[in-house]
Amino acid sequence: MTNPSEFWQALKQAESPILITAHQDPDVDAVGSCLAIRKILMQWHKDVSIWFDEPISNWMRFLPEYQLIHHELDSGFPYKTLVVCDSSSFDRVKSAHKVAGISTHFNIDHHSDNTEFGAFNLVEQRSSVGEILATHFLENQWPISADTATQLYAAIVFDTGRYLHPNVTANTFSVSAELAKLGANLSGINAQLFLNNDQSYFEDIKQALGDFHVEPDIGLVYSVIKECDPERGKSVIDFIRTHREARIAAVFRGLPGNIVKVNLRAKIEFDVADFAHQFGGGGHRKAAGITLKGKLPQVVDQVLGPLRHALS
Repeated sequence: MTNPSEFWQALKQAESPILITAHQDPDVDAVGSCLAIRKILMQWHKDVSIWFDEPISNWMRFLPEYQLIHHELDSGFPYKTLVVCDSSSFDRVKSAHKVAGISTHFNIDHHSDNTEFGAFNLVEQRSSVGEILATHFLENQWPISADTATQLYAAIVFDTGRYLHPNVTANTFSVSAELAKLGANLSGINAQLFLNNDQSYFEDIKQALGDFHVEPDIGLVYSVIKECDPERGKSVIDFIRTHREARIAAVFRGLPGNIVKVNLRAKIEFDVADFAHQFGGGGHRKAAGITLKGKLPQVVDQVLGPLRHALS
């Protein structure tokens, strides 16, 4: 990993225009962190754009400056520097080939399986990229507006599951408190993230409970959602893993086009990211995901077989 002071010094000196992006199917940590790093780069008088080659979920529109995210690259492709947030490898960026030719890559991430693909890498084992950025912004006494505090706090509270996950440390609480002092909209963030489920959420829960399985001998709890919109069902895993018998929880979501998304969560010392690697997935030790092409029943069997073997 690049020394943090060297990383930030190199970024301060990086050539504009700068393009910021994150992993495919970006979540609140990815989007909030991209918006926050943009603000710092703007303070350094950089020409900066945020780009994702896919739509951002509508439920993240509460993030300040959400509208600044682009889904098209500027004509003429003028970018000199690429900043990638919250992506364990470069190929996890949606349409990574479109930006591979940018001369200098900066990598900011918190995944344990990060490949350090950048010319400069700021990879720290913290709860979120939001926590990494907040920590360095505060330590360097860089100005943090109320909007930036909201972006970073949202990133942290989302990726920690309201401070429930084992990635939370004393530093997580410390920087969150500082962001609250700086004007982060705590009640608004919590209402948008955790008290804002529409009817589709409850339909997904209904489906999940209709095909719900518990294997107490190995501590496996899993559910299958046969027909799911790509924007839906992502939070069902947080419901499933509350089961008392769950050492490992899994949710299989059948999406259009014979795509299957698999969410994995661990409540024991089992590295689900390492397990997911064999299927081209990844993530964290306690939270990971897999995307596979195929018919849902076959994918369920394809993943459950090795998972049962690993747990037994």
